[in-house]
Amino acid sequence: MSDRKSGWRQKLIALSGSCLAVLVLLAGGEFYCRWFTNINFLDHSSGLFMPGRFGKTFANTPNFRGISFGEAVQTDENGFRIDPDFRPTALSDAPAIMIMGDSVSFGTGIRDDLTIAGRLRRDMPKEQIYNASVIGYDAPAYRDSLVSLVPQTRNVKTVLLFYCLNDLNDVSAGEIEARLDGESNADSTPDWSLLRAANDYLRSRSKLYLWLKSALRDTQLDHFKFDLVPYEQGDDYIENGLHPLKEIKTQLEAEGVALKIFVLPYEAQVRKTPPADFLLPQQKVDAFLQKNHFEFYDLLSDFRGVSDPHSLFLYGDPMHLSKTGHELAAAKVCSTLPGCHPQ
Repeated sequence: MSDRKSGWRQKLIALSGSCLAVLVLLAGGEFYCRWFTNINFLDHSSGLFMPGRFGKTFANTPNFRGISFGEAVQTDENGFRIDPDFRPTALSDAPAIMIMGDSVSFGTGIRDDLTIAGRLRRDMPKEQIYNASVIGYDAPAYRDSLVSLVPQTRNVKTVLLFYCLNDLNDVSAGEIEARLDGESNADSTPDWSLLRAANDYLRSRSKLYLWLKSALRDTQLDHFKFDLVPYEQGDDYIENGLHPLKEIKTQLEAEGVALKIFVLPYEAQVRKTPPADFLLPQQKVDAFLQKNHFEFYDLLSDFRGVSDPHSLFLYGDPMHLSKTGHELAAAKVCSTLPGCHPQ
């Protein structure tokens, strides 16, 4: 009997030791990933978005301070992202440039002064630079917001619209709207699966989890292939999806506001010798923009032209730019703007 108890005790000690060893390894891995890698948490502060600000379209909450992908973000009274430490020198009635886009041009995961908008503020000190980008926006959301923002914002002379390849679908916008709807209805419970809830929890709290996920699976390629599907649906589908851009162009032309569109690439597209069909989104978008006489710039060749194009994106991220990526994009934008001098 005592031998049996002794055997169980030894097994329990061995199990406890194994569990402790695993916990130590996990803690060590988490410590290493937090201090010695550039991995970003993938979360946003609750309250960052305001539902129904432009009809049915959400927007950034005005005068908000929070976190996006582990980086502090702040908005002004209009909901525009700002650098609280920046001291503008432009006069209040100076010409203004409005930046519109989704999370990429919002600069998620990047300090504001290192974003495209932040760099342009330094490069064009005589002009007001407004970053009206909103995480999760798509083509219809650009239209809905610009219809209101441009007339309401003083002296806007130019709109810089950054088109991300997922702007053709409404998945990101739909997820945010569903979450906002769930938060505003006490009797409504968002339909989160257990697996997805666990993923959302870990990706906002464990950099080791994000490293393992990226190491075990090519999530950047998975995201790109998902966003490639809409571009394979035919020209009519694409024409309808991009039609809001034509509405934006018509309105801005009537108001004497210049529009420049910058088409941004995905990480999977800047890899060495990507498959030919990986370039389909740019081919379709560029053809639409050219046919409808937009002033546009496709940044794919600029990104592929650097020695290490992967460094232009956040770690393991399919489309969000690193500070180097923002620097490259800002330089391209600056080259299209009179009076812009890179600092």
